Amino acid sequence: MSRYSEGMKTKLYIPIVLLSASLSACVEAPRDVPLQVLVQEAATLDGRMVRTNGNLRVYEDPRHYWIEDDNFHRIAVMPEHVVSEFVGQQIEVTGRFRASAESGREIQVHEAVPYGSEP
Repeated sequence: MSRYSEGMKTKLYIPIVLLSASLSACVEAPRDVPLQVLVQEAATLDGRMVRTNGNLRVYEDPRHYWIEDDNFHRIAVMPEHVVSEFVGQQIEVTGRFRASAESGREIQVHEAVPYGSEP
């Protein structure tokens, strides 16, 4: 015999379901945004989760990484350990876009994969 009645189980279950639903609604889905648009509308997109692609480049001193398109629209990508294996390749990155006058444009990358690869 259960120590909880069916009514008590229902009263416990409903708030858990509602809390789970509200938390999943808070997760921001990334927006597909070309590099050109990120550069041109940086202030508008600041703080958004984005997915974009470009050729990964590196500069050695000081070491930093960026992605760029064929028209040289560039955005820094970090952290290094997420992107460094793809230098010289066309990649797709997903992460939080930031833009400021002090630090420029950057994406805090959550995921990096070769562009066009299957999920």
